[in-house]
Formats: sequence, structure tokens, C-alpha cells
Amino acid sequence: MTTVGPWWQETNYQAVGYDSSVYGFHWAGHALSVIAVKNGYTLHETCDNAGTLKKPKAELLEKVLGLGGVLILKNTGIRSSADSGYNYVWPNGAASFYFENSDNVEWDLRSLDEKFFNEFKELMKEFVGPKKSKGKVYVLGTGPAGLRLSSMGVASVPFEKDNYSKEVNAQAEHVFADLKSINPCGRVVILDGLPGSGKTYFVRSIVKEIEEALFVLIPSNMISDLGNPSFIQVLLETKASRHASGPIILIVEDADRCLASRSADNIDAISALLNFSDGIMGAMLDLRIICTTNVQLDQIDEAIMRPGRLCAHIHVGKLDYDQANGVYKRLTEAEEDLVAEDGKEEFTLAEVYRIVKRGKLVAKKKERKPVGFGT
Repeated sequence: MTTVGPWWQETNYQAVGYDSSVYGFHWAGHALSVIAVKNGYTLHETCDNAGTLKKPKAELLEKVLGLGGVLILKNTGIRSSADSGYNYVWPNGAASFYFENSDNVEWDLRSLDEKFFNEFKELMKEFVGPKKSKGKVYVLGTGPAGLRLSSMGVASVPFEKDNYSKEVNAQAEHVFADLKSINPCGRVVILDGLPGSGKTYFVRSIVKEIEEALFVLIPSNMISDLGNPSFIQVLLETKASRHASGPIILIVEDADRCLASRSADNIDAISALLNFSDGIMGAMLDLRIICTTNVQLDQIDEAIMRPGRLCAHIHVGKLDYDQANGVYKRLTEAEEDLVAEDGKEEFTLAEVYRIVKRGKLVAKKKERKPVGFGT
């Protein structure tokens, strides 16, 4: 077995405080490469491995330590998880792990000893299966190294036609088909409606329908950051590492600021949206943008509504009593009809779900799908 002593103690390790799965492993790889060249060793390497844990995370880490490894850096709070990244070193190599919600794992390995290298890969086959990444949504944020994407978890739900009007259902079919097309009629989808009308549930259904896409949630206060050149690099790196074969779909909730007719306080947001939804950049990256808003149709900037840029504008309205009663019975499997307070004749989707949650008229308990981006 090739051993080189405690090489990590002799190298200037600069990764503390940064993303362990990037900076830490790059440092280890460089150090091992130098050792290999100086001593005539062969460096064995496997990078960007990803999968879903078949056994508990704690058991895997215990096995790793059992191979004689030393935990040199434990990442806390740099990614979306407070306990996500680990760098291990051995006398003959180094490994890096990044755990995503303690379920999915990414790992890299470099070793100067071929036998150890192969044994380690066999261990990972025991603990890691194919990655289950479909239906996941990532969120744009900032960290010590700048813009980054963090996983929010799985957000997809099946599209429930009964939750919407016939008009919305017809438009939904068009949106699903267009998002899957390599030649879309437009790259922007706008959903407007009252709070609780089902806009977010609709978006989560899109995540389910277009599972091969990379979905990125853009907080409303970060819309202007879309014009940041580093954002493009972050998107491309994440899409490659997640093996997403479909389009990049940006989800902008409460997108009023980038949709309303331009003024001095929102020109940057609108410009960023327009640049991403048209022209060479949108086509080369296959970008699509889904916006939810309370802005009325006549208040949306006319440039966004231009044919070739807009795929669909969908107004998600209230349900009449018959529609609401149908949703209620589907969720509860109750024989009794929905009882409307004060003779109410129209309901938002959230109001119907709230009535179901109260459980007063539930004939049979049934698992109910949440409304919103809960994981």
C-alpha cells in the first residue's frame, strides 16, 4: 500500500470557512497531485459522484472512519443543511462528502493506492444507490463565495384538474406541452390570482410534469441578481452536476416588481426578466420563467406580453360552489356536501383545503396534499 505520512499536516490548508465540497477537495487534490509527481506515484480519482443513501448517513460516516480516515473539516451552515459537508484524509488519499437533506449524497475520492481506491468505491456502492433528484426545487441565495443554489427538497405534486376551472385546465395543457418543447412559443408563464387561489399548487404541478428540468426558486428580493454574470455560471454548474436534461425553469413567486409597468424603482428587475426570456441567452440556456403575481393584466409591462416572449398568462380564479364541493368530496371521501358559511358561493382553493383540515365533516380520514412549497 502506498503511504505518504500525514501529508495534510504539511500543507497550507485554506479551506476552513468555505464550502468543503469545493474548496476543501480542490486543496486535497492539488496536494496529492504534487506528492504523486514528486514521488512517481499514480493518482487515482473519481469526482462528481451522486446518489441516494441506501443506509443511514451515520453508518456510512462510521465506516469511512473505520478505514483509518481523519475528519479534517466538517462544514456547518455553508449549504442549505447545517450538517452537510465532510472532508476526510488518509495517508494515501482524501474524500469529500456533501449530504443533501441527509438523503442524497455527492462524493469525490482521490487516492495514491489503487487497492484502497477500489475498496472505497465498493463501499460506496453498498451505501449509495441511483440519485432520486426528480421534482426537486433549488433556491437562489448568497454565501461566502457569492451566489449559490441550495436544495429546498422535493416539491412536486400531481396536477389536479378538479382544483381549477375548465379554462385554467385548457391553458395548463398548453403550458405543460410548451415547457417540454425545444421550440417554445414563449419563455414566460404568468399566473395571477388572489392569494390562496392555487397558483403555487399549479407551479408545483409543473415541477411534477417537467421532472427533467432544473427548477430554481428566485426570491423576489433577488430578481435583480439575475443580471449578475456569476448567476449563469451557477446555473450551468448545478444543471451539470444534477444531470438535468431539460430546460432551466426559474420560479419567481410574488413577481409584482418585475412585471408591473416599468418605473424608476423596478427597471433593473424588468430588464433582467426581459434579457432572460428572449434573445440568445434564453435560447442557448433554454431558460423558462414562471411568475406568480397579484398584478392585473392591464398593469403588466407591455414588453413582457409581447408574442414570442409570453407563453401563457393564466388567471386562477375562485371556484364556484359545485367545483368547491367536488374538491371537498375528493379530499375527504365524504358523502355529505360542503357546508358553506353564510351562504358562500365562491371559494379559493385554500379555503376549501382549510375546511377539510378542520375535519368537521370528514367521513373518512385520508392523506391530503399540502398547498405551497412544503417539503
